[in-house]
Amino acid sequence: MDNDLYSKDGTKFIAVSGPKTELNIPEGVTTLGYDYARRSQNLIKITMPSTLQYWKHAKAAYNVTTVEISEDNPYLKSINNAIYSKDGKIFYGFYPHSATSFEVPNGVE
Repeated sequence: MDNDLYSKDGTKFIAVSGPKTELNIPEGVTTLGYDYARRSQNLIKITMPSTLQYWKHAKAAYNVTTVEISEDNPYLKSINNAIYSKDGKIFYGFYPHSATSFEVPNGVE
């Protein structure tokens, strides 16, 4: 693990340690802490592992243009920087700087 802050067991990513442009959440992390990207307002890319079970929008990540979720993740998927449940029925959000418009696809409940 890097200098970012994690729970003792490593399953919760609590916070970014400081400014960075890319954030790679490691395998084993299942949840994200509230406001986990607060110290890194220059983020442009966030990569999430196959083990992440819940998505939280990084409130301070205004400049994010790319969000990737491991294709092996059984809970979540990313399509054009929008986050959905793996089955595509739940829409969690998208990054406003990644698109000039957004249309919720058919099948989202």
